[in-house]
Amino acid sequence: MLAISSDTAAMSAKKIIGGSMSMHARRSSAELRDKILFTQPESCHLGDCPICCLPLPLNHQNSVPYFCCGKIICIGCDYANTLVREREARLQQTCPFCRHPSPKTKEENNKKKMRRVAANDPVAIREIGVKHYSNGDRERAFECFTKAAELGDASAHYFLSLFYRDGQGVEKDEKKGLYYLEEAAIAGLPEARYDLAMLEGKNERYDRSAKHFIIAANLDMTTLKECYKRGGLVSKEDFAAALRAHQAAVDATKSPQRDAAEAFKKFPELGDVEAHFDLSFCIMMGLALRRTKQRKHSIWRRRPLPVILQQGTILDAMRRETVGGKRMASTYETEEADINCASCGIAEVDEIKLKDCDACDLVRYCSEKCQEEHRPKHGEMCKERAAELRDKILFKQPESSYLGDCPICFLPLQIDIQRAVLQSCCSKWICDGCACVNKLLREREVGEKRQLTCPFCRHPSPTSQEEAEIKYMKRVEKNDPVAMTHFGKKRCREGNYVGAFEYFAKAAELGDVEAYYNLSFIYQEGQGVEKDEKKRLYHLEQAAIGGHPDARYNLAVDEWENERYDRTVKHWIIAANLGCDNSIQQLKECYKRGLVSKEDFAAALRAHHAAVDATKSPQRDAASKVFADIQRKAAKDNNA
Repeated sequence: MLAISSDTAAMSAKKIIGGSMSMHARRSSAELRDKILFTQPESCHLGDCPICCLPLPLNHQNSVPYFCCGKIICIGCDYANTLVREREARLQQTCPFCRHPSPKTKEENNKKKMRRVAANDPVAIREIGVKHYSNGDRERAFECFTKAAELGDASAHYFLSLFYRDGQGVEKDEKKGLYYLEEAAIAGLPEARYDLAMLEGKNERYDRSAKHFIIAANLDMTTLKECYKRGGLVSKEDFAAALRAHQAAVDATKSPQRDAAEAFKKFPELGDVEAHFDLSFCIMMGLALRRTKQRKHSIWRRRPLPVILQQGTILDAMRRETVGGKRMASTYETEEADINCASCGIAEVDEIKLKDCDACDLVRYCSEKCQEEHRPKHGEMCKERAAELRDKILFKQPESSYLGDCPICFLPLQIDIQRAVLQSCCSKWICDGCACVNKLLREREVGEKRQLTCPFCRHPSPTSQEEAEIKYMKRVEKNDPVAMTHFGKKRCREGNYVGAFEYFAKAAELGDVEAYYNLSFIYQEGQGVEKDEKKRLYHLEQAAIGGHPDARYNLAVDEWENERYDRTVKHWIIAANLGCDNSIQQLKECYKRGLVSKEDFAAALRAHHAAVDATKSPQRDAASKVFADIQRKAAKDNNA
């Protein structure tokens, strides 16, 4: 046998003891975590209504957030406050808690929301995150949810768990996803508790799954019933206790005011203020209210909900995008829309992959057949949502014109294309100032250095038109969209509209804005293709979105002819902000006719001046004088 020294034995003993202590510490930490995790929360994450002091209902449609004070009010207290204010015509609608005037528009509500964000209100910060998520900005949404979670918001923890589990805007991390899910469940969020139960069931840890379902029994008893029916997963005593606790939790959220508000939600066409009081009084007194045929068409008229009620709760905002904002979806409706086909209801599994609706991204389908069958039900909502998304993109102010900046002086290029030079060697637009300076510097040199070169890539400039065309063709072979657009214009001048269309179409596929603009004219005139008004409008809009001022101006003219003056003014304001002189002149006429406000016209005028001033430089002014002298000399020679 080998002899083992005392030092070696001591070190081995220390490792064994240290390892056992480490295992014991980890076990103790896990036990402590489970003790916290499986403690029944005193209430759900919403807490109590600050007016009636009753627990807020788990259904988010039955509560209303007020961003003047950051409080969530139950629908019963909000409804009672609305009735009192409507009964007295002189009383303005106010917040039931802080008595600040209620916002009349979404813009006012957003201003109040931003004030709460500045005050580090986690609910308002989370709402901003939901807005970024709806707009597709996952990174900013993640930042907002992280900040709200640090301030203790349970829903923000839940949203972060979704981000980490799905890898949205961040790297996929199951550990972090589980941590945030547990934090949300500990804080009393029923959806998080439900998801934990489903995860434990998937891992065949049914005892832990049953514990989660029991804690979340006030959310959904159906799954717990299934566990009881299977036998062994939950005992009869535990199921009976959960059933009693669930009923007690639901009963604690009931009140006559909330019942009256629920009844009003079922009959949204009710419009008369006195009829509101009749309905509320009968429900609060436990009387039956019969709806006779005579009353059916008399006082039961449609009445729109206040803006604050139309927006719903913050937790519903992320789910609202799944159904297009038509109604507020519950957690299960959203999950159903996310993982099930909207037509046949089949769930997404490994063999079946669901695809989003191309137009609106609101629903998903397992096949083209299901999409066609569901089109009659979904078509109208899909078109409305698609139009909203298109307008949101269309009326967004571009950062600059489609020409961008000069790559030499880094100043914005003037929208007058005659004030820039296209280089055939690299397809770069160079401002006339830099081109003129480059030419003057070369003329001062002697020998080989005197040869004119491109200011950007330093290749020798072509000495003839044929040499320039050869260089353009080399750029076309490298799929350069600017060179393709150049050849498209050349084919148009030659009368070869079919060839021009091919070049423009290829350049547009590669994202060239000028190509989109030229395609709109081809479809308008039917040159080389059949006339198509829809395609003309589409390519014109694409050019306008890309920052083409002339395309934006033409869209404004189209809207003017259709008598949609509000859209006309928007287009001309966007074009004026890019430095379009014609648009600012048209805005002056609109201002005289009262179609644009003084503030909007003044803002557009300032933006137009700023855009024009940004393109000025001493070099460009000098180039303008040089070219003006050349033109005068040429005109004088022609006259002679």
